[in-house]
Order: sequence, then structure tokens, then C-alpha cells
Amino acid sequence: MARINQALTSGTSPPRSQTIDEFAAYLSVAPLTVRREIKRGNLGAVHVGRSVRITPANVAAYLKKRSA
Repeated sequence: MARINQALTSGTSPPRSQTIDEFAAYLSVAPLTVRREIKRGNLGAVHVGRSVRITPANVAAYLKKRSA
């Protein structure tokens, strides 16, 4: 979780929808960590067919929750 907090405080957010792998790389965590956050309801995601996308709005909401 320290890596997530570090990434969240960097002040940058992804400009477009990202896959779980892309978002995990952005946070410097394992994709499984991102999947767990989605499953727990901490991170919103959009299902497009069989893939999962994390939108900039989901990122902003996640950042807001984590900073509170």
C-alpha cells in the first residue's frame, strides 16, 4: 500500500481509460492488487466485453477516497 500512496501523492493521473495491467504499472503494484481493489469496491471499473477498463473518473474517485 505504500507504493499506492506514493503514486497517489505524485499529483498525476492517467489521461485515458486504462487496463488493469496499465493501471497497476502506473501505481507500481501487481495487477492482482488492482483486481482486489476493484472487487472490494474501492476502485470503480467499467467492463467492456471481457476486458476491464479504469476510467479517469474512476481514478479521480479512488484518489479522493485514498486521500481522505
